[in-house]
Amino acid sequence: MFKDLSVGDILPPPRKVTYFHLNDRVGDCIKILDNEMLLSAPVVDDNQKILGIVDMLDIVLYVIGLFPKDVDIEHLTHTQLKDVVVTGERYAQTPISSVLELSLAIKLDYEHIFPVTKRTPLLKLMEMFTEGVHRVPVITEGKEAQLLNIVSQSDLISILAQCLSVLDDSFKKKTLEELGLITEHVTCAQNSMTTIQVLMRMNKEIRRPILGALPVVDENTGEIIGTFSASNLKGLRRGNFVSLLMPVMEYLQFQLQENTKRHFQATIQHHKALHPVTCTKDTTFEELVMKLASTKIHRIWVVNDMKFPVGVVSYGDVFKVFFPWFQS
Repeated sequence: MFKDLSVGDILPPPRKVTYFHLNDRVGDCIKILDNEMLLSAPVVDDNQKILGIVDMLDIVLYVIGLFPKDVDIEHLTHTQLKDVVVTGERYAQTPISSVLELSLAIKLDYEHIFPVTKRTPLLKLMEMFTEGVHRVPVITEGKEAQLLNIVSQSDLISILAQCLSVLDDSFKKKTLEELGLITEHVTCAQNSMTTIQVLMRMNKEIRRPILGALPVVDENTGEIIGTFSASNLKGLRRGNFVSLLMPVMEYLQFQLQENTKRHFQATIQHHKALHPVTCTKDTTFEELVMKLASTKIHRIWVVNDMKFPVGVVSYGDVFKVFFPWFQS
């Protein structure tokens, strides 16, 4: 049955799709993302052709790239950091095309767009997600293709969770370690680091691969106490860019308080950042998929008995396990 399904069979309900034009100013784009509580949006040319997708992480990396090249952001005093952020705010009048250009340069090819239609086989979509694509534009067929919707990894993960019942117990009861899903190294951020320092650690020297999230650990015990991801940049506006100077846990708490006043879904997102979901190497594949589907988080940190992060498992890892099985 799964092999016969297409993108149209799982397409989310019709929703307004926000997109930017090449000459739109970055400051205005941030305001739109903030008002609509979005993390990303496609960029189109004058003919409505999709050129790529930019997100808040792209924008923040662009701003960091405006800082003087001889500035060592990780070792500046708070006063110097404030001056740097104020200097960086000249980004507001920059066209979003500049951000897109940076994004295309630093991201792997598969991290950008591969439009699909309603008739695209679902297995093809899963293959794209397996290769690292996070979200895909769905367009109409024909020469004058129109943007219909955006389908993401999270839209597919709930379908896969419902497929668990048809998997053999010997497969779904395998542990993450048995499936080889435990990474060998996890880059962490200490709770004493400022948010902008965490961003620099995620994207050292603004080069690939781009890290989408880091576990935040207690600098004294090494225990995981939070998660910082690109999603936590939702609600970041020109007027509060200075909040990036806060210690990372203080920033996450600030974002939670700010968004509690305005957006329920954003409140949930920031609450989860302060209460990271974890698993162990002995967690079964079935348990992992159900955790991802129920919490709607993109990754779960693997911890040891001391609560130290020793690995991470994401949607992409789940797709890599499922894809060969559905092909057989």
